Amino acid sequence: MCYMFLFSYLYIIILFLQGVNETSKTLLDDIISGEMRNGVFIPESSNNMANTIKSLITYVLDKHQMERLLLLDLSISPNKERHQIFMNDKRVVYLSIHSHVCTEMHKSNQGVDFSVSLSSQVDPRIPVGDEEYFAVFHEIVLPVAYQFGPQLVMLTTSLSDNKSFAVTAKGFSHLIHLLTCLAGGKIFFIVEDGKNIDAKWDDRIASGVSALLGRTLEPLKLGKTQDSAIACIAAAQKMHRVNWECLKFQEKIPQVESTNC
Repeated sequence: MCYMFLFSYLYIIILFLQGVNETSKTLLDDIISGEMRNGVFIPESSNNMANTIKSLITYVLDKHQMERLLLLDLSISPNKERHQIFMNDKRVVYLSIHSHVCTEMHKSNQGVDFSVSLSSQVDPRIPVGDEEYFAVFHEIVLPVAYQFGPQLVMLTTSLSDNKSFAVTAKGFSHLIHLLTCLAGGKIFFIVEDGKNIDAKWDDRIASGVSALLGRTLEPLKLGKTQDSAIACIAAAQKMHRVNWECLKFQEKIPQVESTNC
């Protein structure tokens, strides 16, 4: 099933499909060529999603000779299989935000691939909301993304994360908006487990599409970030700053004498 929406000169295509087919590849072609700015792909099930994503990314890398692709996974549930797919491919940076203990963070030999844990180390059932996601976006995701300079952003999230994923619809729209400055706004958004859409996710997806369309966002007020999330973010920065210059700003700056100040 395919739904196509035309908003002024901007297309958003929402595909309800099982696996990869020519329509999803054509959508990627149109985004990369500039005929469309972005698109939303909603597979009915998350079965074999690792293979689906691998197939789509391989298609883009091979056909369009792309040199830098950012794969950002917003899902709470960790996916080690997906993490391994492009571990040693310098053309792909994979950022994962999941609810697991801090010691589960990884990096590849090239240092271009890692995960960031957000949920409480004491009780992993504590929901992760706007505050935690904005913290990791500003401290890690955006700095790394800007340093990498992707030509395409492939964004994924799973509708099965109903309990621990507590990002509001308003917060979700702001997160998507922050990504639209990357890759000239070229974003391919994969919403997994389309059959699990409920009222909360319906609102999140609608708000995300509004952000992709460039519509004015409602003001967002943030509260206090969980201490455990702050600790995990700091641990991730320490682990990966050896490979990412953008994460070195928390290091102590040496004092130098200058007569020009």
